[in-house]
Amino acid sequence: MMPSSMALIGRAYPDPVRRGRTVALWSTSGLAASTSGLVLGGLPALVSWRLIFFVNVPGGLAALALLARSGRSPHHSVPFDWAGQAASVRGVPGSRPLLARLGRDAR
Repeated sequence: MMPSSMALIGRAYPDPVRRGRTVALWSTSGLAASTSGLVLGGLPALVSWRLIFFVNVPGGLAALALLARSGRSPHHSVPFDWAGQAASVRGVPGSRPLLARLGRDAR
């Protein structure tokens, strides 16, 4: 995700000044997320260790709400790839047992 996000920023902001500001905001938000994520992610464990599995739910809901408010891209009118998304959601977690077995057999 990191290289592709930088490519998207470079494409979306051709002006060097605006691109520099955007990269600064991008890197600052990444720094804040990586430092606060450890603390905020550990707080639910004080109540119950099972709550750590729900720590991403509020952020995901907020992201979906922001996504619903955003408009379509003015540059591309491409429909959402439902089949590709479904294959990705099912395929990535589904490949884990195979990869784990390959890792064990390689030893």
